[in-house]
Amino acid sequence: MTARLQRRIHTRAASMGRAALRVALAGASVGTLRCSNTQRPEPPTVQAPPRHEPRPPAPRPDPEIQVANPDPASADNQPDWDASARKLKARTDPLLAGHLGSTAQAACTQMLDASISFYQATEIDDEHRRRRVAELASTRIDDLSRCLRETSIKAASCVRLGLSRRDSEFPWLLDQCSRAYPLASEYSSSTTPTTPTTPTTPTKPVATPAGRAGTTTRSSPAPRQPQFEMTFVGDVMFGRYRDRGFDPIPQEGIDPFVYVGSLIAADFAFANLETPVVEYLPPRSPIGSKFRFGASREMAQLLTGAGLNVVSLANNHYFDLRERGQIETPRILDHLGIVSVGAARADPPAIRVETVERKGWKVGVIAVTTVRNAPEREYGLSLPFTKPRELFEVVAPLVRQARKNHDIVMLSVHWGVEYADKPALHQRRAARQLMDAGADLIIGHHPHVLQAIEHHGSGIIAYSLGNFLFENAEEIPRQSTILRVGFERHAATVCLKQATAYPIVIRKYPIEHPVLAPGQLAQRVRNRIVRQARDLGTEWVPDADSPAATLTGLQCSESSSQRVEPG
Repeated sequence: MTARLQRRIHTRAASMGRAALRVALAGASVGTLRCSNTQRPEPPTVQAPPRHEPRPPAPRPDPEIQVANPDPASADNQPDWDASARKLKARTDPLLAGHLGSTAQAACTQMLDASISFYQATEIDDEHRRRRVAELASTRIDDLSRCLRETSIKAASCVRLGLSRRDSEFPWLLDQCSRAYPLASEYSSSTTPTTPTTPTTPTKPVATPAGRAGTTTRSSPAPRQPQFEMTFVGDVMFGRYRDRGFDPIPQEGIDPFVYVGSLIAADFAFANLETPVVEYLPPRSPIGSKFRFGASREMAQLLTGAGLNVVSLANNHYFDLRERGQIETPRILDHLGIVSVGAARADPPAIRVETVERKGWKVGVIAVTTVRNAPEREYGLSLPFTKPRELFEVVAPLVRQARKNHDIVMLSVHWGVEYADKPALHQRRAARQLMDAGADLIIGHHPHVLQAIEHHGSGIIAYSLGNFLFENAEEIPRQSTILRVGFERHAATVCLKQATAYPIVIRKYPIEHPVLAPGQLAQRVRNRIVRQARDLGTEWVPDADSPAATLTGLQCSESSSQRVEPG
């Protein structure tokens, strides 16, 4: 067995516990003697060039599609495992009818039983066989729990059939069967978190489930409160993969949001979550691009402590932990009481209105990205993606639709150029047209720097709120803001009453963490907010008794409001 094959098996086996790992490594040396003649796919052989040789240039991208962080070893340069999975599916489909597990519990139990039988039949040495079977038994509870969370009934049944035919090793079959029969195909709305129509905790908004294509199903609204407060922060990520492995930002016993929680707290507190979340972070990144992010459930739980209760997943790092990250992220967030919007999904359309209900107010959210790091796969989940110059054409009909039955209509847009001081002309044009079409708020992210916050019509466009929790603590990228807005109801109308921007900076020690900017730093960030907005004809005025700045020119009364309350 080659060292390359051993590393491949080691990586895949790690996802199903220590026992599966040891069994796979040992079994690989004899698997070819006991398995059938079915040809196995070769493991990936992505090799970086020697350091003294320059990397080949990346292919020229479509000018209408911005691909961030291009890299010749990125996700679009991997072996076509999906193609081999489709071939496996074609062979397996006729056999599943009589061998499909009746429930997820039954299918996972039968799969784990088959893995024991496989190694009992293929392991030659009696002592090795006894030890491996005992190890599989010792991790069975954990393996069963993970299978129930991550593996579809058809995938588990596919693995069991493959093991019984001695088609291949357990880790190979689990990977290929999971691709052939993804969990999302059994639960078409599994990537859309849904919660009861009554909040289970005081801080948890309610996301209504998706109905017909491009719409959301309305629930019976609670009595509306007269006022509604929303807060918005920029990009949040918890760590990245480096050559040596995963490098986390959070450290045990240190809460990175401890100094800003009181500023974030609101009825609707929103962030761009620039990372997939999984139950168990792999020790190495499954993709080869330069910037690869990830987070665990424990890291994501820090969001709830900060008061953040709604996040967007529509961004260019959605594929950093491959399909598993796309499926697990919204499920974990839902369990934590966090509503996710803009998740990659199996059921079309990918771009849609998602309703978040709180205090009797209905917020229609459209989350979309114009940037992605990996191409969409034919049989994978679909990211809510559109080309930058098609943004208005694609999203405007949804804005008009949402306007009819929502109190507030909001867009979350991942767009623009990284580290650009100003938004592009086509961004400004599209944003203003979407506001004119009926949007109340446009919240932008991706540039990793703070850009203008503009007052247009009766709403606000924040072109980029910059970084909020990120590793880049350089002078400009460390500057950010917490944007707080308040809406008020007057009879049959709703209007924007106030908007305040709190200057935030990222401190680097002992870990990166956001704080309310002190002293001269606060003045520097506030001046940036005032200057950038003034260039677009908007006035923010520094507060006399706080570091914040307040938007001027808002008129909220029954006679001045232009937004009609939904019936």
